[in-house]
Amino acid sequence: LKTWVSDYRIEFAGEVVEYSKYIYYMLNKPQGYITAKEDNFHRTVLELIDKEDQRRDLFPVGRLDKDTEGLLLLTNDGPLGHMLTSPKYQVPKKYYFETLEQMQENSLDPLLKGVDLGDFFATALSVEVIDKHQGELVIDEGKFHQVKRMCAVLGYTIVYLERLEFGPLKLDIDLERGEYRSLSDEEVTLLKQAVL
Repeated sequence: LKTWVSDYRIEFAGEVVEYSKYIYYMLNKPQGYITAKEDNFHRTVLELIDKEDQRRDLFPVGRLDKDTEGLLLLTNDGPLGHMLTSPKYQVPKKYYFETLEQMQENSLDPLLKGVDLGDFFATALSVEVIDKHQGELVIDEGKFHQVKRMCAVLGYTIVYLERLEFGPLKLDIDLERGEYRSLSDEEVTLLKQAVL
């Protein structure tokens, strides 16, 4: 059997094999997985990817805490992945959260002006109290425990956190926890436009 490879296509035994230089997945991350390529002690998000979809150069774009659920991008497109997480490009990320304590209608408004977290000043782009224990906020950074820390400054303990949106992408409601799918060409184009 003869294999022929070029930058554009691969032929195996006379048949053209589908090949993409870059791959892009949307994962609905469940709790209990860390956002890393590998770890000796914890399950990683890459363990959720089927063997036939795995590639050695696949990595998570940004991070979600072990107990955080929701939209996580995985790709092998290093330049795009770097730009999507770089503070320079200010890609917005929307989160839904639940708190232990009760919130009032305007409880989250101070986050719009910004709060001092000690090591940096964090500002929300938008906030919404959905009910006494539920809220949403949008940030364009992604520092360690940022959403939890921002709410903690206001006296709220987050007991559940889910990322709903990453830049122009919304979490696919058809994806169960732990499921993933390839991004459409249109979605990839939208991501690239977000960092132009």
